[in-house]
Amino acid sequence: MTPLTFAAVDQAQHTLNAVLTKARFWQRWAATPLNERQAKLLNQLLDGFEGKLTSSKWAATAKCSPDTALRDTNDLLTRGLYVNRTRVDVAPAIS
Repeated sequence: MTPLTFAAVDQAQHTLNAVLTKARFWQRWAATPLNERQAKLLNQLLDGFEGKLTSSKWAATAKCSPDTALRDTNDLLTRGLYVNRTRVDVAPAIS
């Protein structure tokens, strides 16, 4: 195989892993009721949200108030749908 072929196979494997991770997450939490903002947040995190998530960033993305964004994220944290990796940086609970 050429280096270009290796790169293509590597990229395909990376994409497949991301798709399967996202599918497993949604299968695990399929019975959990979410509002549209929460589902959007989780999808963005699963798709590789870059940087630190803050309630003001999330409020701008979801087009809601910072208080609503904070309630949404706190609800997801409380229910275990995502976990703090640091004080601000969060990730979906995929395990």
